[in-house]
Amino acid sequence: MRADAPVRWNEFPGYEAGGFWSVTRHADVPAISRDTATFSLYRAGIFLNPDQVVPLDLTRNLLLNKDPPEHTKYRKILQSAFVPHTVRQLETRCGPRHPRDRRVIERGRATSPPTSPSRSRSACSRS
Repeated sequence: MRADAPVRWNEFPGYEAGGFWSVTRHADVPAISRDTATFSLYRAGIFLNPDQVVPLDLTRNLLLNKDPPEHTKYRKILQSAFVPHTVRQLETRCGPRHPRDRRVIERGRATSPPTSPSRSRSACSRS
């Protein structure tokens, strides 16, 4: 698809817009992401399932569906929670809870290229 139709309209029966665009070339994705006047997530959101029951007003509250400058404002606030130092602190407080978790993590490590230690473990979900 990338070679034959790098930007392609896909019919999607039942979807309000009748379909969606696929953009498959790497260079096109950042260009589109920066052109929020033409390609706005806020305006229509991301609805791939025609049966989706979440109203557009609610999905606009998700960071994924915000356009700059609002997206940038919230991303700057949240990104500090994902820097290596903060992730390491989470790792010391919590880690795999169940032996199965450890097995999955070790399997992932064995099949993945090496990463920094802060990216190789799971974070906890408890408060």
